[in-house]
Amino acid sequence: MEAFVNERSVHSQFIDLADFALALARLNRILLRLLEAPVEKELFFDRQLYYSLGLPNRVFSSCLEHITDKSVRLQFKILLRERLAGKEWRLERLHSECSYVCHDQNVTGTSVAEVAERTLRERFAILVNFHPSAFGPDRQTAVLKEPETSVIVKSVNTEGDLDECYQQFPELGLARYDPAWGRPPRDTETVLADRGRFFRTNYRNQGRVVYLDRRTTFYMCVDNFHQYGGHLEVFNAIGDHVGQADLKANIDFNAADGEKDLNM
Repeated sequence: MEAFVNERSVHSQFIDLADFALALARLNRILLRLLEAPVEKELFFDRQLYYSLGLPNRVFSSCLEHITDKSVRLQFKILLRERLAGKEWRLERLHSECSYVCHDQNVTGTSVAEVAERTLRERFAILVNFHPSAFGPDRQTAVLKEPETSVIVKSVNTEGDLDECYQQFPELGLARYDPAWGRPPRDTETVLADRGRFFRTNYRNQGRVVYLDRRTTFYMCVDNFHQYGGHLEVFNAIGDHVGQADLKANIDFNAADGEKDLNM
């Protein structure tokens, strides 16, 4: 997944610094969810973001430095530049100088045009928007590449929108795990890293954290005994072992073992 912080979603729409800070906190939650997601991802941004108008008379960088809650500002900087290692997409620009139009405006030279071009080239690219903005609450944004090529761009305004992407497009895949490494997979290398679906419990099995699958109501954890390959152990609500699952949580109920019950 290629995620682009959308500088065009900052267009002087915020009432005051407090309103701006709320939008920044919402964006931080999306970036944090992206960080936790069990998918391969790259984060891109454009320095033009810092010169976009956050308030009618104040650019983004000034808003950022003057918000009261310093922790929100610090979290944004750490997520963008360190934990997600955000890169400037202009160094890897794919879209041309032809006209790209969105919301009746020419967006050539912006993240919107870059995501549109990458989508046309069948790369999984999304816009990550500040919210509220002209790009929300819809999860899709229409872009016209002139003369007559239209493309629908995936647009993320909340953590829920990002979760919806994972559910609709399972081909995103998990973070890479190679069975030849000679160790069981880490939780972050399995679907268990999806915090939208799996809730971390206080239970342990074979020393591994047990998670509640909100979708199926089963409990799951990594089998810690297999050094090559790996799978998840699956338990019901009272701790009975009901089967095994692959690292994407596809359950094989034929693998149930009465001797593997979960101590609850």
